[in-house]
Amino acid sequence: APILGPDPKGAPALFYALGHYRNGVLFAPATARLLCDWMLEGRAPSSDFVRAFSRRRASLASGGHSGQAASAAETPAGSFVN
Repeated sequence: APILGPDPKGAPALFYALGHYRNGVLFAPATARLLCDWMLEGRAPSSDFVRAFSRRRASLASGGHSGQAASAAETPAGSFVN
């Protein structure tokens, strides 16, 4: 799942929008709208949404999530891994 939202360490004006994997182009308009509303208008999404896409979510903190990068040996030449 993507990482969206403000820096959890409190760096001013630093927001994350990454980890969309292959769907980045498809989700770019929605991600841009969400972050613009959040950053410029102060309209944060629901707390459940914020928790699900936070950089501090449980799946990242434990080190185990489905989006972990493959090793070079597991990655076909010329492909990108998120």
